[in-house]
Amino acid sequence: MGNKLLSGKIEFIQYHKPGLLSGDYLVEVSQKIEVGLAEGKIADRNIFGNKRSFTVAGPRFQLVPQDIYAVFPPPGSVGEHSNVLPHVIFNRSTLPWEREIWQGSESADAKPAQSTDAKSAGSSASWLALLVFHQDDIESGRVSQPKVITVEKLLSGTERAWHLDAQLADTGDPALFRKTTAMPALVRGSDQHADDRVTVIDVDRVLLEKILPGPADLDYLAHVRQLKTLSVDIDPSYLTSLKACELDQTRPAAEVFAVGRYMEFRVALKRGGIRLSAQCSIRCRKNGNRTEWVLTNQDNGNQFVARKDTVKSAAGRVDNVLNVFTSDAELGIVVANRLPTPNGSTTVHLVSLEARYDKKTAAPACPNGPQPDFARFVSLKNWSFSCTRSDRTFKEIVLALDKDLLRLQSPEGPSERDAMLANRHKGFVPLPHYLRKGDKTVSLYHSPLLPLRNTERLYGLSGPAQVVAEGEHPTSPSQHGGWFFDGDDQYWIDRSAGKKFRVTPCFGKHP
Repeated sequence: MGNKLLSGKIEFIQYHKPGLLSGDYLVEVSQKIEVGLAEGKIADRNIFGNKRSFTVAGPRFQLVPQDIYAVFPPPGSVGEHSNVLPHVIFNRSTLPWEREIWQGSESADAKPAQSTDAKSAGSSASWLALLVFHQDDIESGRVSQPKVITVEKLLSGTERAWHLDAQLADTGDPALFRKTTAMPALVRGSDQHADDRVTVIDVDRVLLEKILPGPADLDYLAHVRQLKTLSVDIDPSYLTSLKACELDQTRPAAEVFAVGRYMEFRVALKRGGIRLSAQCSIRCRKNGNRTEWVLTNQDNGNQFVARKDTVKSAAGRVDNVLNVFTSDAELGIVVANRLPTPNGSTTVHLVSLEARYDKKTAAPACPNGPQPDFARFVSLKNWSFSCTRSDRTFKEIVLALDKDLLRLQSPEGPSERDAMLANRHKGFVPLPHYLRKGDKTVSLYHSPLLPLRNTERLYGLSGPAQVVAEGEHPTSPSQHGGWFFDGDDQYWIDRSAGKKFRVTPCFGKHP
């Protein structure tokens, strides 16, 4: 199979889950000894055991600036964004899947839901979501302004499934003091401190029912974008050699490939622009549901990824290939599910959905008893931008420009009109002129590089000269300094006796 080089290729991956979710873990081991006798087995009553705990520390209540690659639309921007879903790009591809959206400790894959796709809804859901609030949502008080509280206050009342807060004092509206707000009960991890600061917002429950995505939607609102500067498709028979390196193993290429086979592998990749060194290590890993092999050059540290792929030929045939590529960047992306408001400002909050959904119904979990008026969310980032009217795009603005902006208005008198036409013919344009005393007026400006017919000699030019009648052009091309001139070119002219002009060519084109 021939090599195929694809430069600048981008591959979209549905999700990239880490090996372990963020949180606290407890590992318990026990040892039981049985002694075999002729009469049977006698179990030793002494069972040896041990426990060890560890923490996978990941972002939960704050994000550092290095976690976010970019957001769109840009913060503070003004443009036609009303037809673009806001999104945020993370530098770490696993970040949107490092925590669970479900109440309880069971995995998402084990959550039955009462829907047509019950067993799959939320199986790859992101714990991060973008909530888009329009200008009228904020002005009407359906979304509170962000406020900073401590983790201890945020997580108070953890003995219940949901924690109810009786006041919304931060709204500034006394009528809202009687309203309640709620958020799921969370247990503080060992890597969080009670006095850590966290930013929260309160969202009206009626509004939230319209804009909060469900688990099935969250499966499609986050993905991984993988950039491949070089991507080479080669013979899939090399997969047989790579499979000698099993999952989570790291082995030298000389042990994985048969004698002479690794050299063939290197030559096949070299034709496509990928250079492997003679000393190369191979590590097998899982990326989602795909098995990959990471190839690392020992001399320069360059890494490449190899995995099985399929390509479609021009004839429509689907072939298996071994795809080897440079994994330059894997970026996690979370997309909003609501468009910005046209001709107004929009605010976007990146919120945590940890423990927001019921594990049996896959629906947003709610506290027992009376429903709260507001729901509280941890806001990890927020930004605002404005959208112009649809008729004020760059194209519409250019098309709507007044084409007479640089033209003088036609004067009333015939003599003034003649003078204006003469100035326009000479290339003068009106421009604002600020006087020293602060007054404003309009002056006629003429570019020094704009050619025109002048009645005064400006510069003396040597070379052949012709005498023609006033208003006429030379009848035949003339030559000056190696350049040829014809009757459509411009000339320096000066008056002579008898209303004649001595014409010296100064502009022209090379033959």
